[in-house]
Amino acid sequence: MAFSSGQFVTLSHTFTIDNFSQKKDVITSDTFAGPDEGVIWYLKVVPDNGKGYLSVFVCLHEQSEVSEIFASGCLAVLARCCNRPNCVWRAWQSHKMSFSKKRFGRSHIRTWGFSQFIQRAQLLLPHKHCVVNDRLIVACELDVASKYVPSMGNDLRPLDSLVELFETGDFGDCVISFGDHKRQIKVFKAILIACSPVFASMFDSNWKEGQLNKIYIRGVRYEVMRELIRYIYFGKVAGLKTIGKELLMAADMYELPNLKDVCVDSLLDSMKKEHVCEYVVIADRLHIDSLKIAAFKMFKAYASDIKQLPGWKDLLTQHPDLSVELIASLV
Repeated sequence: MAFSSGQFVTLSHTFTIDNFSQKKDVITSDTFAGPDEGVIWYLKVVPDNGKGYLSVFVCLHEQSEVSEIFASGCLAVLARCCNRPNCVWRAWQSHKMSFSKKRFGRSHIRTWGFSQFIQRAQLLLPHKHCVVNDRLIVACELDVASKYVPSMGNDLRPLDSLVELFETGDFGDCVISFGDHKRQIKVFKAILIACSPVFASMFDSNWKEGQLNKIYIRGVRYEVMRELIRYIYFGKVAGLKTIGKELLMAADMYELPNLKDVCVDSLLDSMKKEHVCEYVVIADRLHIDSLKIAAFKMFKAYASDIKQLPGWKDLLTQHPDLSVELIASLV
């Protein structure tokens, strides 16, 4: 995807939270917007996510009139370098992010960010100068484009050409290789770098992958990685009913939040009571609230049946904390 430079707008917003040490529940900032007033944003902060972390998210307001979004930017916690009154606030802990979404509906996720942004205990350390006078400041900077514009002439059919290149691997400048070294996927580095921070770091000159133009994949099957690459190329996947769980794990591994959304939507649509125990584990591991809430809701509806399934016994022995949560939800 290509955007002309004139279509990007930089938005900045700071969110000051007073009495931070006393805050536990979700806090939302005032809304902010760019020149396109139909696209409205706000920040969401969870002072303690229940696991000792501060969570920070940027959210697209439900009243936003937009069918497609592409954005990149940074979320940061500000800190002073010292305790002097005239000391300047600077970004102390920050995380970069990028995301895109072509379709929005009531069930689609409009929130992007980090559920484990930083440990809450670190923020409260006096020498960090993050929480000064019990005040925390969270900052957000976004480069936003709301409309996709092809960079090539109308007489060309770029999507068809890209599909052909994906299927044939012609002219690819990098090879993805798997454990058996028998099957490979030829890809274009520039496309992977543009879409995945993990692939971008792999091709850093200091990494072996950057020097050899070859990526060795472990822990992800060929069929799953092929669909992940297909999604990176043209935003489509096949076989979600078969590989949805594995693809979700891979999307998380390679930091592809929109593909995670697609996989989560598929799991939610096809969830059965036989899936509940496994989905609770996945949701907890990947911090997917919507999947966890849905699994808990189904457990409450079919608790007696689910407790008779093999997955329940595995949950009791391997994840006792989650089984306790499920049982407590019945009260």
